[in-house]
Amino acid sequence: MADRPAVPRSLLFAVALPVFALGLMVARAEITTRTGRPYRLSIQGYDPRDLVRGHYLRYRLGFLSSPDLEHCTAATCCYCLRGPAESEPAVTKVSCNETASCDAWFPEGQIDHLEQFFIPEDRGGALGSALRAHSAQLRVRVSAGGSVVIQDLLLDGKPWREVVP
Repeated sequence: MADRPAVPRSLLFAVALPVFALGLMVARAEITTRTGRPYRLSIQGYDPRDLVRGHYLRYRLGFLSSPDLEHCTAATCCYCLRGPAESEPAVTKVSCNETASCDAWFPEGQIDHLEQFFIPEDRGGALGSALRAHSAQLRVRVSAGGSVVIQDLLLDGKPWREVVP
């Protein structure tokens, strides 16, 4: 039997690093989902002809169009959420160094992750119609460290799977 060449350590590292990083991302999202402070954020479709594209529902967060949303001129800005859990919070924009008075907060760079929701491809048309007929919110959780994850899409306060046939 011939000896097989040893696998170079650099190859093992190159394979293990992405797997490890993916595992950390999943673990962080799971911890946020289980321990983060829950809120409901209103959403609005910004183009009824293009509300559902691919496997994602695309929309705009309601608080982004509020005239009361303060402008932040700091180098790093965060969205500051104030209000009881499981409610629609009052949202302001502050320097990330000034989040001590917030009930929860997240960096403005995370907003892109909140403006699309994964849906099964075969449910896109029905969900698009339901969004025009019902008020829509996201149920999100925000960790103490500023991570935010979407838990569910709500239509008239109910999970979308209960409303859309």
